[in-house]
Amino acid sequence: MLERTGFKILAVYRFSILSELVMIKMLDLIRGKKKPNQPTLGSAHRENTLFARIGAVMFSLVDFVARYKVGSLMPKRGRPQTIIVVARKSERLI
Repeated sequence: MLERTGFKILAVYRFSILSELVMIKMLDLIRGKKKPNQPTLGSAHRENTLFARIGAVMFSLVDFVARYKVGSLMPKRGRPQTIIVVARKSERLI
């Protein structure tokens, strides 16, 4: 489809997200699932603490490593994945 619209594909990168999905499932089991509409006690206050901010940054880092570092090494055929396509507008002679 990109080639029909005048783009040239330079590279295609595939990253399996299976490791990320397993990590999220494990975190849910560790934390214990709560009902979707059930607020946690003190959740509004807890979100602004330094500990919560550090936890969010750590989760983002681990999430990045699970998807892009570990995911680049895992098998991808038939599995959920992130696909990044690098393309450039092709030069046509008029």
